[in-house]
Amino acid sequence: MFVAVETNASKKPRFAAPPSPVEIAFIPYDLIIDILSRIPVKFLLRFKPVCKSWKTLISDPQFAKIHFQRSITDSTFTHHRLMPQACFLRDDIVSCSVESLLHNYDVVAESLGYPLHPHYDVVGYSNGLCCLVYNREKVRLWNPCTKLVSRESPSLFICDRPNRKTVFGFGYDESSDTYKVVSVFVDFYGKTLGSVFSFGGENCYWKEVHGFPDVTPEWGKSGECARGTLNWLAKAPIPDGMRNDKYYVIVSFDLGNETCREYLLPHDIDRSCSVGTTFGVLRDCLCVSQNYEVTSFIVWQMMEHGVKESWTRLLNISYVDLGLKVYAFLEPLCMSEKGDILMNTNIEECKVVLYNPGDNRLERHNILSKKSWFRSKIYVESLVSPPC
Repeated sequence: MFVAVETNASKKPRFAAPPSPVEIAFIPYDLIIDILSRIPVKFLLRFKPVCKSWKTLISDPQFAKIHFQRSITDSTFTHHRLMPQACFLRDDIVSCSVESLLHNYDVVAESLGYPLHPHYDVVGYSNGLCCLVYNREKVRLWNPCTKLVSRESPSLFICDRPNRKTVFGFGYDESSDTYKVVSVFVDFYGKTLGSVFSFGGENCYWKEVHGFPDVTPEWGKSGECARGTLNWLAKAPIPDGMRNDKYYVIVSFDLGNETCREYLLPHDIDRSCSVGTTFGVLRDCLCVSQNYEVTSFIVWQMMEHGVKESWTRLLNISYVDLGLKVYAFLEPLCMSEKGDILMNTNIEECKVVLYNPGDNRLERHNILSKKSWFRSKIYVESLVSPPC
């Protein structure tokens, strides 16, 4: 009987030979852009040394915009991270993957190597940039992925004093391609004053903004950015005929034309905002949630910005059904493609919860971190560079 024996010489190669440089060159450039624009930032930064053309592409501001637009619409939340919003930074800033939080009960937070003065506080996030304020009077921008930092703004001409408090907001104005920081402060007499500073604009000073209604935004809470506007929940003068000692409205500042408007809250909400009211953005729509009549957690969305008739009740969760105490704090952060809602919470032994409306089920998810973690917000990673 004859038995064939395979020798090293007779073995055929298992893989085809790598393409020559000439063959690689025929890959359409548009296809390369399409592929790279889907890759997370941390890998793109490692790809820069691959070749000169990749380094040029990844460093191109136009590619950064393409990459960010694709990242922000990614339904898997691959490029999204949870980061602190209203915290006092002392030595570092941490974040964790939103994608991981949607699928795992415990997620380890990662250090971002915060490089600035420890007395900077977070104002907000836009286009992958983080806005930080120092001593309530100077601001600058920082990209946590690329570690690039902008210049520092001049000092506000009116700052925090014993009889007035300043709140801030941060957003991107597409019409002028500038990043704007808005400060709002109320003086001793209840007069509301505003200022705006533009990163990337021609003027390097704080410009006074007229037309703010005489309302008092919630101190310590930054403006929420949605559809080219910055928005604050604010205490307004009591309308005639109302007995409540507080009455809240939404103050909306248009980043493009720098004008201000007031919007009413949903008609069936407690407008005194006396119990567990939170204000934010969900799927680019303004969102108000409340511990309603100490029995339910209700969430409303303004589906069409500025149209009071478009307020829609998104959730109505019974605390009893979920086995929660009535003083539980919940704040919507994002909604998955399946409709699950990730929320901040003050429930013991967890930092966030994941609510499934279909099953009326609440999962407790924890963020493992030695750092303090309070009032986190969604941040989308990007290659966008802060304006000089």
